[in-house]
Amino acid sequence: MAKPEKIKPAEKFGEIMDFLDMYDTTVYTGSDEGYDYLENGEYCIEVNSPSDGDSLFIDIENSGFSIACGDYEGHYNATDHDFRHMLDDLEKFMDGRMYLAVVLCKEMWICSLTVDRPAVDRKYLIRQTADFLRSADAAAFVKQIHDSGADIDCLWWDPSKNSTISVRPGEMR
Repeated sequence: MAKPEKIKPAEKFGEIMDFLDMYDTTVYTGSDEGYDYLENGEYCIEVNSPSDGDSLFIDIENSGFSIACGDYEGHYNATDHDFRHMLDDLEKFMDGRMYLAVVLCKEMWICSLTVDRPAVDRKYLIRQTADFLRSADAAAFVKQIHDSGADIDCLWWDPSKNSTISVRPGEMR
């Protein structure tokens, strides 16, 4: 299989702004206070929640793209495939067809993942989380959650749908 061709993320800035056209956004650069991690030609776009929820932040850096919302953070490589995947994830999240899951064990952040479902299904979410951790070569966290339990915060663009699922010890396999 051919290695995905790299792109220059900054060249996708206009396409991202067009995608976000109907939202209230603010663009930051490395010269803005709190954004000194951004190098020349890199951007952070803040998308204000239309319903008083957490803002969504999209970082466009030389190494790729990041999305952050609340305690969720997801990364996308600097390839056209990952860029298209990010836009698809953003569209589904903002349309309420997907939510962001943040896994905490004893209040310690374990991972973040997207869940491509229009509603929270407890069994599906627990299975999806375990599969995600195993695919990331982080099976030790599956054991930790199995032994100690965990909370999974389910974050929606519409914050009235936010919820927390408590995973009991022994429930994740």
